[in-house]
Amino acid sequence: MSYSNRLFLYAPLVVLLGLAIAAALRWEIVSGGLETWFRLHNGHEIAPGVTLHFATESVTGFPFNVDAVLTNVTFEVRSARTSASWHTDGFAMHELTFGRTQQVYEAAGTQTVSWIDADGGNHRLVFVPGSLMASAILSGRRLVRFDLDLNGIGSREISGARLQLHFRKARDRDAIEVAASAEQIQLAPVLQMGFGTVLQNARLAATLTPAAPLGRLFEGGDIWDRALEAWRRKNGAIRFDTLETNWNGVQTHAAGSLGLDDSHFLAGGLALDAKGMMRTPEGRLAQAIVQLTKDRPGTARRYSLSVASGIVSLRVTKSPQMSAAAGSIGPLY
Repeated sequence: MSYSNRLFLYAPLVVLLGLAIAAALRWEIVSGGLETWFRLHNGHEIAPGVTLHFATESVTGFPFNVDAVLTNVTFEVRSARTSASWHTDGFAMHELTFGRTQQVYEAAGTQTVSWIDADGGNHRLVFVPGSLMASAILSGRRLVRFDLDLNGIGSREISGARLQLHFRKARDRDAIEVAASAEQIQLAPVLQMGFGTVLQNARLAATLTPAAPLGRLFEGGDIWDRALEAWRRKNGAIRFDTLETNWNGVQTHAAGSLGLDDSHFLAGGLALDAKGMMRTPEGRLAQAIVQLTKDRPGTARRYSLSVASGIVSLRVTKSPQMSAAAGSIGPLY
């Protein structure tokens, strides 16, 4: 398993940041000045490190509701060592100007996500969704809840039935609650994850702490890697309460926590249960499990998966001397 492309670390962040910036525009929507704002900021920075480009704009519905439609839209995101962009043929924002502060977004046509990682590698993902919708809820100027629903993904690199992402600010603590799911995802070999290219389904529930260092990011007031660095310095961690997957007929369940070390590599560990027959061990993690269970293939076992300095290793919990290399992950930024 090669994690060097870091698709599942960068691409969701690009989409999330673009939508968070859009959410921060509500005050222009309420004031009725959104169309003027678009014209003044087309091709210019709209937040630290974020530039918006579009071909045409149309804003209708004011004063009771706002429907803003942009065509040929690109969000460009730059930081110290990385850059990324998200291009969509069409982008729309909808909101009532009274009641709960909630916006609904739609993206249509060809979607292109491209990025340069911290090692200087260039990556590009192009896909056409059946539907791509999201919603954001704000408290004041801060994004406190975000939901993304992607149906019918089609491309040479990735295809599938459905992807969902949800996060919200916890009500009673300094944390962000995250949930995600995936159904029938097919990955090209270059994007294969630890178990291969066919993901039947997955479900994730996690908690990110602390939330406070990321506050300005969700206000559209800080560059994403600077916000992550502030989070890392506050001992930021993601705790995986549930991480369940079904890869090529192999069911896994994992729990544990991950953070970032001083060099911005993932660091931490997960307890991993795996069961089922590994028909074709495509990914490095699958190969490591087969290596550790070659005496009894298909046997359900509990493993300890650790990440340190970018190196992923797997051990049999009850027999720690039984270990295998399971891949590597480059720095996030």
